[in-house]
Amino acid sequence: MIFALADSSGWVIAALTAVTVTLPFLLRRRLRWAGSYLERLRPHYWIGFTIAGLSLVHAGLAMSSGPTPGGVEWTVGIWIATGAMLLVFPQLQLGLGLRQPASPERKRRRRLHLMTMALLVTAGAGHVLLNGPALRGLLRLS
Repeated sequence: MIFALADSSGWVIAALTAVTVTLPFLLRRRLRWAGSYLERLRPHYWIGFTIAGLSLVHAGLAMSSGPTPGGVEWTVGIWIATGAMLLVFPQLQLGLGLRQPASPERKRRRRLHLMTMALLVTAGAGHVLLNGPALRGLLRLS
């Protein structure tokens, strides 16, 4: 039961990440009826907070779900996931700073937010590849 919750919470994080990454690009167009760009990004903000909380829940469930496979690739995948989980919180801080449109550092902060997102997506893909049971089975790593 706990293993299924850990596994499903990880896939929910992956799906939410895909949605929150695409939202700013989809909402960029000027929609007069929908408010300012920063107002239209409200779902992006809430999904970011949800991902941060859910990543802690996912880690807790995964650590308490029982014995885990061994091996170097498994350990590397866990370290990648730990680093990504810790990076989610500075990413939130960058995003919160971007909610202030008059910030003098906005352009640099936005670029850093985008680069951090790319790093998080890459780390998440690495974690799924190295620790996901379905992919481990397909690659015969278990």
